[in-house]
Amino acid sequence: MTQEQLIRAHIDRLHRKGSGDWQSLMSQVDESYRTITYNLSQSATLYIADHMPAVKEINLEWGRGTGKTTIFAAFARRIAQDLPRGCFQWEVPTYQKFLTEIIPAFIHALEMQGLYKDLHYFIGRRPPARWRWTEPYQPPNKYDNFVTFWTGFGIALLSQDVPGAGRGLSTDGRFADECCLLDKRKLDEDSGPSIRGSKYDAFKDRRYFDFRLMASSTALTKAGMWYIERQEMAEMDPARHRFIRANCAENVRLGILKPDYLTEARRTCAERWVFEAEYLNIRPRFTRNGFYALLDEERHAYTRFNYAHYANRVGASADCRGDADLTAGKPLIIGVDWGAAINSMVVNQHVGQEFRALKNFFVLGADGDTQDDLFRNFHDYYQYHDCREIIFWYDATGNIATGNTKMTRAQQAEQQLRALGWQVRRMTVYGTNPRHFEKYQLWERMLDEKDHRFPRFRINRQNCKELWISMSNAAAKAGMNNEIKKDKRQERSDNQQRQYATDLSDAADQPVFGMFEPLMRGWGAPLPDVGVGKW
Repeated sequence: MTQEQLIRAHIDRLHRKGSGDWQSLMSQVDESYRTITYNLSQSATLYIADHMPAVKEINLEWGRGTGKTTIFAAFARRIAQDLPRGCFQWEVPTYQKFLTEIIPAFIHALEMQGLYKDLHYFIGRRPPARWRWTEPYQPPNKYDNFVTFWTGFGIALLSQDVPGAGRGLSTDGRFADECCLLDKRKLDEDSGPSIRGSKYDAFKDRRYFDFRLMASSTALTKAGMWYIERQEMAEMDPARHRFIRANCAENVRLGILKPDYLTEARRTCAERWVFEAEYLNIRPRFTRNGFYALLDEERHAYTRFNYAHYANRVGASADCRGDADLTAGKPLIIGVDWGAAINSMVVNQHVGQEFRALKNFFVLGADGDTQDDLFRNFHDYYQYHDCREIIFWYDATGNIATGNTKMTRAQQAEQQLRALGWQVRRMTVYGTNPRHFEKYQLWERMLDEKDHRFPRFRINRQNCKELWISMSNAAAKAGMNNEIKKDKRQERSDNQQRQYATDLSDAADQPVFGMFEPLMRGWGAPLPDVGVGKW
């Protein structure tokens, strides 16, 4: 057995016996602590932390693969030892992101630091009473969303999609991740006041008291620019604030990432700006006068999850039972855009006066996936929804036989869905797609929200991340007779990965135009869940 397997076996045995001899096992783990190779940006961050105690805020704008989670784990170890019985808050856009992605990666990163779950720390529960760990000076009422370390230090896991998260806490500092997706006003006004110190007299002279470590990849939409602007604050006051920009190139050089990591990333990114932003950390120039010009994050976007479903399920796969915006008893309205490079789907519901984009799906031809995989992924996620009815809108090319089968793409999808137990109503019966200018005018009317015949469009910002970026960055251009058209040049790329191009926005267009375009001609108002004029 490896050292790690031995340690895990000892941990399991200790818990089964209810033993309190955790101190000796912790000493054994500490003795096996291994040296970690940090890249230059990580080393610079830790050097600032260890040698510049006046710096109380470090902001990291790091691209994919640069090692943000590794740094959070390194700081967690330091702070747990520096602030025994203290408390930090860790903020992200949604708890779902915490439970399904961030915490599993954090557990792995802590193991690199020699810290093991259920030995050095516990997530979502108290340590065994026999172990007699001290509690934080300001313990939480419940430990459901709390990480407790062996020193009594704790981290409260906060999310902006839960109203009031952070209110009533007294913490000594902050971690924040995916900052470009966080609402700055909520960060400042809702959770910010909680950083008031859990025991000021005990911690006032400690290095990490009133400390903030915030990280994000660069902003892909204008809404995230508030975080990028913190660089100016660091330039004005470098004694207290630092802003570090980096990408993953050195991790490739050090062998932490595979040698062709960036080459493969460039090959699979549809647009150069996406590759440059996500991997090289080059800030994009945002679209002005876009096709969805009135799309506004504060007005149109939301996050809403059912966290009772995720209780005690750290690392579990997400499915529709965790979505609080899914309305029981209502059919699902799907919009599909077909293609060889990418097949895209947006799942919607029309509830009362809201038309909600609940979740997007896509599969990539470069991965060997086809439309069958797209609809299988849809079924796997929504199989627990109680209403088995699907209202199916799609690009009109779906009514053309492919030559490989006697069925059209839409018929093939319908057959697959029916075999999986869904009732399907195919709605796209016309032979050509609508003009771009007609779609532009319709979206302008809906997003403006002044004409009350049209429903309010709302989009789940977390479950429709790729759709949000696709719509936010969809450019407009002048067509024939100066009519506004969607700029589709993103789709002409010979690269394979396309989730940030305009394909997903096209999938969103399908049901919106099919259901609500007749209102542009004064045909009255559609009822929820009913398509108008396209049956």
